[in-house]
Amino acid sequence: AHTTDTLSYLWKESNPVQMASNLSIPNMILEDFSTETCNVKTTTGEYSCLSLGLTLRRASSPYVLTEYVPYSMIVIISWAPFWLKQKDTLARIGITLVTLFMASAKAADINESLPNVAYTKAIDVWTGWCVMFIFTAFVVCVVINWLGENEKESTLVKADAVARWKNASLTLKIDYVARLAFPLMFILFNIVYWSIY
Repeated sequence: AHTTDTLSYLWKESNPVQMASNLSIPNMILEDFSTETCNVKTTTGEYSCLSLGLTLRRASSPYVLTEYVPYSMIVIISWAPFWLKQKDTLARIGITLVTLFMASAKAADINESLPNVAYTKAIDVWTGWCVMFIFTAFVVCVVINWLGENEKESTLVKADAVARWKNASLTLKIDYVARLAFPLMFILFNIVYWSIY
């Protein structure tokens, strides 16, 4: 090793870093870089060194198509029971259970393909909230089944929404609210999620 008395490294003034056009990191985009000198002093002398800082941004398009869109579809499918007849208990609970299992399996696959880190990743927040939405839909279906006295379905097919609401049983009212509340909450979650991440 040579001290700064015999060897000193310096960055070129203009265009200090050249990169090959075929040089890349998968799913990453080079945003910026910074150069500086970082001379190090030790008991044996001062040594010259150079430092290069890279600013990388993760390319999100592969994740949107392979993770976010399928998860959104699974969440939307979990709302289907709110549109089924209440007497179809097996189908209502079955759909929400299947979507819950699918979401859990997909979350496990995602975590398996990513490195283990000591912090919460954006995809962890996404999968956690999506599983929570699906689990909540499952709980609502179970509560409706538990409360249901096998009331008759609304016969006011052509009636306006206010008349259907007034004549509906408690379990039908829960279905009506869930049909609107779940999509609105998911849209709100997406607005917050995509504005943060």
